[in-house]
Amino acid sequence: MDEIDDVLARIQDQEEHLALVQDQVNRLEVTGLAGRGEVTARVRGTGELVEVVIDPWLLRGDVATVEALVVEAVNDALHRRTAEIERRFAPLLDPAR
Repeated sequence: MDEIDDVLARIQDQEEHLALVQDQVNRLEVTGLAGRGEVTARVRGTGELVEVVIDPWLLRGDVATVEALVVEAVNDALHRRTAEIERRFAPLLDPAR
């Protein structure tokens, strides 16, 4: 019985640990950039796009350029999000490390 209790205790510890990691991911926010910082995009750890900021100077140019920079900033934010999650949490989730 002690062995089963030990296994159940370890499983419960792992579940609590994973819940903590998920909470930290949910609270994570990362900013991506495009151009020379004229467009920024902020995403949460969940992947939700929170904010896009466009330098008003860009709005004097053509629409296609602004659109491309917005896409670039959002993609940069999503890549940074993935990298930050891996950097912070991969060692915790991979016991072999």
